[in-house]
Amino acid sequence: MTWFEMVKVTSVGATSIIASKGAAGDYSWGIQIEAGLVAVYVSTAANSAIGSYANGSHGLSAGDQTSVAVVFDGSGVTNADRLKVYIGGVAVSLSFTGTIPAL
Repeated sequence: MTWFEMVKVTSVGATSIIASKGAAGDYSWGIQIEAGLVAVYVSTAANSAIGSYANGSHGLSAGDQTSVAVVFDGSGVTNADRLKVYIGGVAVSLSFTGTIPAL
């Protein structure tokens, strides 16, 4: 599954949601910019707080306009196989907390 968005960063001090599915406290997934970095969140159980996430290493600055793509492949063996982030078409190194769920 792939999510693709064109984004324009207006501020790097606040959290900006790019896309999400779910309600507060029950996110299925979410993609957002936190302090200039793209973060991807995935719930690990129904009705739970966000359990696993990945933070990108590529910083964005106020005024940047670029594409953000997130690719999820639940058949992957490792977190890095399951989740990939691209900014401006370039793969971003991710650091993971928890385990990105498999399909």
